[in-house]
Amino acid sequence: MITIRDGEYAILTFQNDDSSAAEIAHLHVAAIRRFREGKGFPVTFSGHLEDVYGDPAGQMSIWFHPGMTLAFDYGTTAPVLIDEDRVVKTLESMDSSELGVLIGVRREDGSYPPLTTALPDKL
Repeated sequence: MITIRDGEYAILTFQNDDSSAAEIAHLHVAAIRRFREGKGFPVTFSGHLEDVYGDPAGQMSIWFHPGMTLAFDYGTTAPVLIDEDRVVKTLESMDSSELGVLIGVRREDGSYPPLTTALPDKL
């Protein structure tokens, strides 16, 4: 399991697969660079919860900032290859939208789940 923590509090836990590890590792490197500049940024986690049909759903946005005691626990010693171009794209996404960095589970059609946690009959 991959866990992102703020101090002793877990923010989010992921299954430890190659795709998730790479996505989180690039966020990790980009966060360090951003914090060195004294800046924060939003991260939106989308699709890490499941809807009533078992499809990815749900969304949570968190403001990451230099004052956090941010910890990334990969639950393994397996190396993750860091792609500098991907880190740069992650840094650029920190300022490109209100959602900031999107860490999401894509559906089969390539789209992300809607950014809501309410069931359709509750909207």
